[in-house]
Amino acid sequence: DADVIAFTDDDCRVDIFWAANLAEELERHPEASGLFGRVLPDGPSISGIYLAVKEDPMRVEYAGNVDVYAGHGANMAFRRAVLEELGGFDEALGAGGELYSCEDIDIRVRVLDRGHRLIYLPTAIAYHKQERTWSAVRSVQKSYAKGVGACYVKYMRCGRFYGLKMLLRWFLN
Repeated sequence: DADVIAFTDDDCRVDIFWAANLAEELERHPEASGLFGRVLPDGPSISGIYLAVKEDPMRVEYAGNVDVYAGHGANMAFRRAVLEELGGFDEALGAGGELYSCEDIDIRVRVLDRGHRLIYLPTAIAYHKQERTWSAVRSVQKSYAKGVGACYVKYMRCGRFYGLKMLLRWFLN
């Protein structure tokens, strides 16, 4: 049983130092419960739209504020104990779930809401393929909207009214 569980997407490839950088950062920062890594495009975009990319070069620590953009599920890692404490991912969200997306946002919000810390680590790099046509981009965007809407309404139904603020910001951007 590993103490840290790392995730990437099936249409990503990771840098040769990806796992070592994740492990080293979490070892250096025992107060961090997890992290998100940098996601760069793996080649040009067919549609001209780049999806699920986070190119920021600066390391950032997050605590308290659940309404932050820490990164994507295409490149994340968490301490096993924290995932167990949270009951794992919401299985209705994400690829294969009935709501298609937003498992990464949901786990980030739940980690921060419980008082844990997260890190964005730009040296942990995953390369995300950008081979989607316009119709495929449109389909993915619909899935993102459905998952995000469901996720934020979930928070409101649980009495966490930051969900309304997050939902409004998402639709207004």
